[in-house]
Amino acid sequence: DGTSDIFISFAEAGMVVSDGNRDETIIEPGGAVITSLDRPVSFFMPERRNRLLSLQISRQALAPYISGIDDYLTASIDLRQHTAQVLLAYASSVVDTVVADPAGAAPLRETIARHLLELTAASLKDTRDVLETASKGGLRVARLAAVKAEIMKRIHLPRPISADDIAGQLDLTPRYVHMLFE
Repeated sequence: DGTSDIFISFAEAGMVVSDGNRDETIIEPGGAVITSLDRPVSFFMPERRNRLLSLQISRQALAPYISGIDDYLTASIDLRQHTAQVLLAYASSVVDTVVADPAGAAPLRETIARHLLELTAASLKDTRDVLETASKGGLRVARLAAVKAEIMKRIHLPRPISADDIAGQLDLTPRYVHMLFE
């Protein structure tokens, strides 16, 4: 369609991605790849059933955060990196929210888009300036959502929930967990 938007795909069962030059990138199960919609790319799935979560992000909107975005194309995204895990968790929760209540999510569209943009930038290039911008918006919101989700998982446990327990589970500091709620 003539767009040069960036496309990120998270694959539950992994995949092989081949660009127009026939270079192949193996994406491990649970991994992700970044491609551009203005270039031919093929996705090969080793499993018959594979759940994908894909994000289409405006190249123009991403440009102020990351120069040389083409250097990242057809490369896997390391989901061991904390910000990439937060991006996937946030994107998954947004999908669930929008599917459950599309009309209710409509007023949040611009905020959600900004958060996804900031988290994508932080996942690809975790430089100080990108992380600082993301920590004021999308990253902070996504981390708060992750903390709340972890609390809800533990709400019925017989022992009290502590910031130390939640922080340890999410690779945060207890002080940061407190700051999220302040």
